[in-house]
Amino acid sequence: GVLGAVAGSIGGAITGYYQNGWDGAMEGAAIGAAAGGTIGLLAPQIVGAFATNAVASLVGQVMSNKYHGAGAFDNLDIISALSSGLGGVASTSAKGISAFAPRSRPDVIGNFYKHTQPSKVIGTSIMAVSEGVGTAIGETAGKEWNGLAQKMVTEIRAPQVQQSVSE
Repeated sequence: GVLGAVAGSIGGAITGYYQNGWDGAMEGAAIGAAAGGTIGLLAPQIVGAFATNAVASLVGQVMSNKYHGAGAFDNLDIISALSSGLGGVASTSAKGISAFAPRSRPDVIGNFYKHTQPSKVIGTSIMAVSEGVGTAIGETAGKEWNGLAQKMVTEIRAPQVQQSVSE
């Protein structure tokens, strides 16, 4: 919570200063500290899942652009990246499932020394697969939504374009 408040206050102060000078910086720092502290206390894993998957989507798009010979930032699909982040958040429910996954106690050094903590490999693997599936579903849904939104905008603008051409 404290780290979230510090990060939030710094980010809020910088953004607030940019928008409204020192008055904005003070307001932004206070709001940012409250928001960052709350998220830090209540939901750091949810925010982490969102950020990790949204950024991973953008990085993947940049890498794909470079691989296909396009500019790194050409045609970035922000909606898909955000949806990927939301998919990652939705998949964090797998944590509950992973808590009940079988845990093994492997030998560490021969038979005379046993590992004192149960292995979390199975539970962590379930979470990783679930998060991957969730982000893929989120990103795919985001692409579909973005395509639908673009189609709607095009259809709304079409009569205006035809009218201006006829004039």
